[in-house]
Amino acid sequence: MQTMMSTLLGAFAGLVVLIGLGMAVFGLIRWTSSRSLANAGHRATGVVVDNQMVSRQERGLTFRPVVTFRTADGEDVTTTILQPRHRSYVVGRSIEVVYHPNNPTKADLAEGYRSIGVPSALGGLVIAAIGIGFFFLIQSATDSAPTVPGFSSNAPQYPTNVTLPPNFQTGFPTFR
Repeated sequence: MQTMMSTLLGAFAGLVVLIGLGMAVFGLIRWTSSRSLANAGHRATGVVVDNQMVSRQERGLTFRPVVTFRTADGEDVTTTILQPRHRSYVVGRSIEVVYHPNNPTKADLAEGYRSIGVPSALGGLVIAAIGIGFFFLIQSATDSAPTVPGFSSNAPQYPTNVTLPPNFQTGFPTFR
């Protein structure tokens, strides 16, 4: 029973580590994508024409601005910015966007690219570290240290089937 429980807990810890690493990878991809758009994209001043409301149980209600702007080629583009926030954007407000020159509908806020993805990446690393710590805690609680392939344990092995002589004194008082 003990080994089955420790196996299930170890699998849970592994799942937590995988979820944390997945979050970290997602955040890193989002951050690098945002950085490359900020570096190679074109800037334009747009106008907020609407707000797209997104309701998520874990984050509550968030808003994404719907922005209309004119590209360097003179094309008018209306797109939804994917960077959410907890307050709605003021309709009619001018806002600077950065857009992909070959796909202007792929746009982001010009001032917000630095932090996109960073909280997800850092949060994912923290969750992965918690999962790893939980894994080692489970291993130490079951008295079986984690094994690494190719390495052997040098811990002393104590015999478990020792029979003590009948007149052996433990040093503890006996009550009769």
